[in-house]
Amino acid sequence: MREITLDVAKKLIKGAERKARELGISEVIAITDEGGNLIVCHRIGEGPVASIDIGQNKA
Repeated sequence: MREITLDVAKKLIKGAERKARELGISEVIAITDEGGNLIVCHRIGEGPVASIDIGQNKA
């Protein structure tokens, strides 16, 4: 598996954000490394604040 660097995480965020906007939904996107350590968390639109913790736990 390829290492998830900050640059890779940013590309993943761009794709996920584009899809969320396409679907017209608010979203929280969290990306972690293999150990579950947060790399990036991005809140799109009016995504619920509670979704930040949920997104990190799911990632």
